[in-house]
Amino acid sequence: MKEEIFLSVGRNHPWAERDIIDLRELAPEKFVSYTREDGLRNMLDHLCETSGFTPNVVFESADVEVIGNLVDAGVGIALLPAFWWSSGRAERLARLRIATPEMKRSILLSWMKDRYLSPAAQHFRQFITEYLK
Repeated sequence: MKEEIFLSVGRNHPWAERDIIDLRELAPEKFVSYTREDGLRNMLDHLCETSGFTPNVVFESADVEVIGNLVDAGVGIALLPAFWWSSGRAERLARLRIATPEMKRSILLSWMKDRYLSPAAQHFRQFITEYLK
């Protein structure tokens, strides 16, 4: 499946009332981001580079809740995935769609056909397959 990534800013940020933004506009901002081992961090670094700048990352975390809390506290802005927004935990933040470039990631589920899958793994695979239909 494809999941959209949104720009997250605090409610007091000058962009909080906007609906959409171009990634190049983010160049002077401070970022709260995932650690370098995370795919979303790699996406941020790559897309910023192709937009002509290096993101000024002032804090890194592997925990999306920490990132959201730091954005809320005004430490910086962040790119957060759609699943986080659908959880209801993000009311305190403003969400902006990124117009250019497209900000989506692919989420895949894979398994080896000839390998043992526990009953729990089989149920999970069945649930995800039916949920995404």
